[in-house]
Amino acid sequence: MPAQWQYLLVVSILLMTVTSVAVWLFVYSRKLRDERSLNRKTLAAAAERLILYQKQLLFLQNKIQQDDRHNILENFLRETTICACIINHAGSVVSINPVLQEKLGKSQIDVLLQPYQQVLKLTDVYGNPAYSAIEDSLKGKSGIFPEWVFLETKTGKTAIAGAVSLYTESGLRNLSVIFMDATKAYTDDQAKDEEIRGLRDELSVLRQELKSVSETDRYLRRYFTTTDMNMVFLDPVGRIVSLNPCAQRIFGKSEEDIRGQLYQHGISFLDKSDKPAYQTIADALKGIESKLKHWTFITSVNGKIPVSGSVLPLKDGTKVNGVVIGFRDASQDYQLEQEEKAFFSGAAHDLRAPLTTIRSVIELLYDSYDSVPKPQALEILKGAKESAVHLVSLVNDLLNVSRIDQGKIEVVKSAFDVTVLTKEIMDSHRMVARERHLYLNQEVAEFVPKVYGDKAKSLDILTNLVTNALKYTHFGGVTIKHTKEGGRIITSVTDTGTGISDQNRHLLFKKFQQVGTARNQPLAKSTGLGLYIAKKFATMMGGDIELVQSEIGKGSTFAFSLPIAPSQA
Repeated sequence: MPAQWQYLLVVSILLMTVTSVAVWLFVYSRKLRDERSLNRKTLAAAAERLILYQKQLLFLQNKIQQDDRHNILENFLRETTICACIINHAGSVVSINPVLQEKLGKSQIDVLLQPYQQVLKLTDVYGNPAYSAIEDSLKGKSGIFPEWVFLETKTGKTAIAGAVSLYTESGLRNLSVIFMDATKAYTDDQAKDEEIRGLRDELSVLRQELKSVSETDRYLRRYFTTTDMNMVFLDPVGRIVSLNPCAQRIFGKSEEDIRGQLYQHGISFLDKSDKPAYQTIADALKGIESKLKHWTFITSVNGKIPVSGSVLPLKDGTKVNGVVIGFRDASQDYQLEQEEKAFFSGAAHDLRAPLTTIRSVIELLYDSYDSVPKPQALEILKGAKESAVHLVSLVNDLLNVSRIDQGKIEVVKSAFDVTVLTKEIMDSHRMVARERHLYLNQEVAEFVPKVYGDKAKSLDILTNLVTNALKYTHFGGVTIKHTKEGGRIITSVTDTGTGISDQNRHLLFKKFQQVGTARNQPLAKSTGLGLYIAKKFATMMGGDIELVQSEIGKGSTFAFSLPIAPSQA
């Protein structure tokens, strides 16, 4: 390939890279304030878009005047922060730009026609060679570097993110390898404010570079057309100029339907009280950038959904030329926040009740120690003891939930006889069943193989199922059966209790959720954490818990399954 065409190709690659990275930084630098720092997936997405822009920018090489080529080359090679490398069809390095020369501590002559593996020493997090993106491209398929890739530089290993794209020159397939330093994304996820300032500085530099690139606006619009973020453009007055495809889908409106309308009439932003929430947009029209308030909702084709995002003024100096609203569906984050609030509210409520009882008993006995007869005092202390036991049980459940959510629960698996374990649980609950005039039976097949799981956690699970069955059964009783289905043993617990309605079934196995009419009775002293913990334990052991059937007034059947022990299969 002639040297001038190599230079021209590098210019095209760098022009495309500056455009792609600038657009990405423009939209995401504000969003990073409250989210985790620049992550690898975001860089990968930017690199993936970079491939598309590279193909579109190739036509620029035919429009660049011969006299300006060397000046453009010198400027970009000197000022850009992007590393670039060209590899020929045989896998030999043809050229590397000055930024990469500096990182490697090698000159152009040092690497010319060397195998790419010797020039670009790439490894994954385990130290294994990471050349899949380049190898795939040599076979005719462009791609991005996998997560994470490290380059051996003169100062040590550096995390990078980038892409490999192929092009044909004189009938031969060549590669362009473009990447950027991703060390911050890998090592510094705490310094959010400092990182945002750095991104803004980099964005400012890139904006200056973009002044020399023609048709930037067209490429910018192409990005907003292909991004998966919902984008709405307003003119300086607040009229809707355009919506990208994602926004059109979520609002269920085409661009033609609402173009020219004021934003208050064309799109719906609400607060929790369903009141209009347009203040951030009004501020942006005055030149003030801000985030959508927490929480902001939109009226979509699927109803009211929570969103998060930013509203950015497009300014030329102090003049506002328009506003861009970028947001995403935050339903999962919203649901998680609601569950956390419910969790802590439930925990506080359940902790307060037994503590109040214990405190009242202590105050009563303290104030009337000499006047309270011993039998009455013992009865009062019995109630305090029951409250203390309930409080300890609740604290244990809360600790288990905390360990589960943090992934700190240890599972010790072994082969054991689930029928024997069930009999132990029945023996410990038989007196309760007798006092309430309920039967408690176990039905065992002729032969039940041993299961493979954590015996202690299986004890907790079955204890919870049997306790619940007795607690919510007023007439009849509880039957426990063991059956073999495929490679599993199913232990089903069937009661003749109050049952669970269809509309309440979705509450099962969630934190602090109690369902059924009996759950509102004083008899049902429960933390609402038992089934949640049991479900998590069962899943950790490779098993499961599910509600097989339930009917109001006739009872329920829960099934706990575990795999058969290997020696028993």
